[in-house]
Amino acid sequence: AEARPRRQVVVVGADPSGLTLALALAQQGVAVTILDARRTLASSSRSATWIAHTLELWVRSGVLNSALALALPRRRQQVLLLPEGGGATGGSSKKKGTHAMPVPVANAEVEGRSGRWVAPHAVHLQQYLVEKLLHDALLELPEAQDGLVDMRWQTVVEDITVTSEGVLLKVSMPGEKGKPTSQEIVAGYVVVCSALAKGVVRDLTSTPPRCPTPAATRTVLSVDLELPERPASELHDPPEPEADRRLLLSAPTVQEAGEEGQGSSAVGGVHWLAVSQHLHPNGFVRMDALMPVGMDLTKVAKEESAKDLARAVLGDLAASKCQVLSCVAQQFRIGPMCAASKQGRLFLCGEALAVLSPFGGAGGNLGVEDASNLAWKLALVVLQGAPPTLLDTYQSEREAAHNFAMQRQLHAEQVLAPSTPSHRDTQQAAVALLRAGHPLGAALLSGGSALVAPAHLHASPLVLPDEEAAFGGSAEAGAPFRSDSPAPGDIFVDSSVEDLELEVDEDRPKTAGLGPGFLLGHVGAFFTLVVFVLSVPEIPWEALKSLDRSKLQLTLELVKKVVVVLDASGLERMSDAHIEVVGRARRIGARLLADRGGHTASTYDARPGTVVLLRPDLHVAARWRDLRPREVQDVFLRATGHMLHKKPLSPRLAPSSRPTSSPSSALWDLTAVPRSLISVPVPLARGGAGTCGELLTALAGHLASVPAGWRLTVTPTALLLLANHIGSSEAAQQALASAATIVA
Repeated sequence: AEARPRRQVVVVGADPSGLTLALALAQQGVAVTILDARRTLASSSRSATWIAHTLELWVRSGVLNSALALALPRRRQQVLLLPEGGGATGGSSKKKGTHAMPVPVANAEVEGRSGRWVAPHAVHLQQYLVEKLLHDALLELPEAQDGLVDMRWQTVVEDITVTSEGVLLKVSMPGEKGKPTSQEIVAGYVVVCSALAKGVVRDLTSTPPRCPTPAATRTVLSVDLELPERPASELHDPPEPEADRRLLLSAPTVQEAGEEGQGSSAVGGVHWLAVSQHLHPNGFVRMDALMPVGMDLTKVAKEESAKDLARAVLGDLAASKCQVLSCVAQQFRIGPMCAASKQGRLFLCGEALAVLSPFGGAGGNLGVEDASNLAWKLALVVLQGAPPTLLDTYQSEREAAHNFAMQRQLHAEQVLAPSTPSHRDTQQAAVALLRAGHPLGAALLSGGSALVAPAHLHASPLVLPDEEAAFGGSAEAGAPFRSDSPAPGDIFVDSSVEDLELEVDEDRPKTAGLGPGFLLGHVGAFFTLVVFVLSVPEIPWEALKSLDRSKLQLTLELVKKVVVVLDASGLERMSDAHIEVVGRARRIGARLLADRGGHTASTYDARPGTVVLLRPDLHVAARWRDLRPREVQDVFLRATGHMLHKKPLSPRLAPSSRPTSSPSSALWDLTAVPRSLISVPVPLARGGAGTCGELLTALAGHLASVPAGWRLTVTPTALLLLANHIGSSEAAQQALASAATIVA
């Protein structure tokens, strides 16, 4: 074996999570080695849907604009239902090989996120294109030219041993004339992002999931197709309006565990329960088919299966003209996730941390979030000497995020692929609601591929909760109200701003990749302190100066200061006063922005003096109504691990505090419950006034008898059925709440 070179951090796996982590570490000057068993980057895609928060996390890597330019934003969704008895047909009455086409149930326009750099809620982009963007950005870094980045392909990790001083890796790679050669690498820290490499880690422990998980193994058939150069609206048979994403459901029947194909639609021998179809750049189409329990991979992963699926989804005309690029069948079972860290030296990230369905792109997005959460903590420990206990929070925070995603995935599967009578009733009710135009049905079915959402870690030990009544104040004396602005632990929310400094420094080329028109373009590599002031004369210069790195006893500039001026009308552009104030801000390391439209102040519930501290992974760490340098320093020390409890608190899962236009967050709380708890005979057509009272009383009575631990998950099901019956989701919410209170 060759000598043992020592690296600060070794990343195993060059997927999006591994490349995101390596890129973030190298940008901060951490020496990183990336090992991958493949010959080169991927040529097929496991993940192909990326949510807005994931894209925002790539802002500092310089690939955000490139990704947005390549990707197709999700603008229009369509839900279709295959009629019972649909699928492949034969016999003498019909031409053999023809298919009963799915019937459109609803179309929905997806509204964009106005006033933000990343405008779409989600985009479609093949994983191999994402990997290429991240890989190229990594190798183009000046740090890579200085030898801080070591990229090794065809390197197989054979053993990983964790010691108190570091991690020992035994790897093999091609040597001279193709003869394998072995090597030992000693690293300070190792991050495993590859599920295959995870198998060589010794004595891995697991953490139990926080929600009931099915014992059955699911199969997902992922197919990539290339379509001819014709508009997608002309490819379907019959022609239909173009949709970025189409969700197809088989007839809503129940598949019992262990009964292969039961309750599914059969097309050419391929059984499927639900299909998610996405349009991709360059005329490609991705289909992910959720298969019944017990499917044989050898029967599914064939080109003929891909063709059969294309005929069922696109029609015979389009299927005959498309080319199959890849057809991969993957089995998965949601269960306990591995411990995210081992002895503070070895960490699991992305698909190595937990198994999630490729249906909906949950795994890819979560992997990037894992990498972003771990990167800044590793960099602080390696470069700044932050206490190792900071790395312990990676376990607690990401465990909460993966459990949250696991719950959403289970709840979605219950609607998309019902396995119990109650789940079948829910799907039937959702389809009926969708036909009638109710938002409840759209939230359940149209959101079927949005299986991942950023977790909100309100109880993380790195987050400082709000002071009582500090935000929101009171509409009336003694009547506090809940603020809808991002609270500590919530996800950062972007907003439009004007950069006052760029107006002065017009001769200097703008930094590539920045978005001077949005707050996202001004977040720092580590922490960002956003201070709101009414006007320029009210900028707290001395308080901001007290927060520079010398005062905080730091060797690195870890806090970027951003001042948002709420009223910049009195500042004449390019005047002496303008130039002077920008120069003064530069001298203390602050950036001046103007909130001329008031959007940023409204987003953050900001008044003159409001302060928001943002974490590097775009979570809110703390906020105050006025700038208190000593408290900011204490919170900064807390957020960097210097004031942690010996035993970190477990973050609680919580939905966003920001209200949404649809009740999707509440509806994902559907879960498996005993049918006896909600076994009320419910007609799926709207009933009259006489039957509504009986149904309402029965539902409320059952809710009152449900154990407290289940009540939150049963209520949405009851609400869904009641809304379908009486024809109004708003009236159903009010009626159910009133009746449940009376009965209870």
